[in-house]
Amino acid sequence: MRILFEVLERDRFEIYDPCVPAAAEPAKILKEADGFDTVRILLFDPATVQISDITAELASEYQGSYDDKAPLWIKLLPDFDDLASEERREAREWAAHVRSLRNAA
Repeated sequence: MRILFEVLERDRFEIYDPCVPAAAEPAKILKEADGFDTVRILLFDPATVQISDITAELASEYQGSYDDKAPLWIKLLPDFDDLASEERREAREWAAHVRSLRNAA
């Protein structure tokens, strides 16, 4: 089993092999994906020539922010807008909490 990336190259999509085994830690796979305009992260089984899209499964391992600097594969997730608005809401709540602590002191 191998990990493959579907990558946006200028005006077309290409499949790129980052030479990452399927047994690699999710953090290593995501680190490799950040170096490209990755659209999907795929699991390839050469024995059966089957490809599975594992992008959504790896999204739960993503540790970055959900803003304009997020990787392309994160921005293309169906629930990206919900995740981004949740992150903004949490940031507003944290800022309000910090302000309330300053005002109390």
